Amino acid sequence: MSRPAPRAGALRRCEPTTTLIRCVPFLFFLLNSLLTSCAGGLGTVPNDTTHVEKAVQVSRDTSTGWVFYHGPVVTQEAEPEGFPEVGEISLHANTNRLGDTRYFLTVDQRYRGHWRGAIHAADDEGHEFLAYSLRQGVECEFNCEFQDAIVIELEGRYLTDHKHKGITLHLLGPNGSVSTPFTLTPAYIQGFLLKIGRQSS
Repeated sequence: MSRPAPRAGALRRCEPTTTLIRCVPFLFFLLNSLLTSCAGGLGTVPNDTTHVEKAVQVSRDTSTGWVFYHGPVVTQEAEPEGFPEVGEISLHANTNRLGDTRYFLTVDQRYRGHWRGAIHAADDEGHEFLAYSLRQGVECEFNCEFQDAIVIELEGRYLTDHKHKGITLHLLGPNGSVSTPFTLTPAYIQGFLLKIGRQSS
């Protein structure tokens, strides 16, 4: 399966030439995500905007003025080619003291077969985004089960443009592997953005 061509709006990863001011917040987010990867959300109804908004956790770092938002975890299951695949997805965001907000989607996948090593994510409209690995794991007995935690940065405008139709993405590996699709519902996106809007007002 060929990968969709990147379109405008896909975000670049932190390269050596990228300014420190852009890389540091991203690295800070990675650490914060690892520490809060078990954030609440069990029983969250992804099609209920109010439920999602109430489930978003907010934390503040008083020393830096940063505010962190952790959306509830939503579990999605599939069984492609007879192999079970479980994905847990959640939205996160951070806002600096100047009011600038960056948005991230984390995907925690468990699957069997071969390790994918996802390096990109693509939506059903052809937009492509870089995927960053938070952690990887594997357990082998009769079959190998892989666990990948991935983070994808999304633009605020992209989320706003999709808050009424939702977002469907899949992960792409360098060897052509493709994950089953996972979806952020319109209600989930709306609830998450509402929480940030109320906190910022």
